[in-house]
Amino acid sequence: MYYPMYHSRYVLPIIIGFVKSVMSIPYLNPYDKDGCCVSCGYTWCDTLLKCIRTWETECPELINPFEKV
Repeated sequence: MYYPMYHSRYVLPIIIGFVKSVMSIPYLNPYDKDGCCVSCGYTWCDTLLKCIRTWETECPELINPFEKV
């Protein structure tokens, strides 16, 4: 017997909506608003316009100008 309500055209949008809603929960989503994987150690650098790891790449804007050298 064919059940049209189980057709992928109907079920797929429901599954996609569920996955998007689950990934929007902050503690389940490892990415921040800029798309950087925070749990991987990445932060967004506006100067370089990319995600970086601060211990691998220096971001000019993250350097404290008031810090004594």
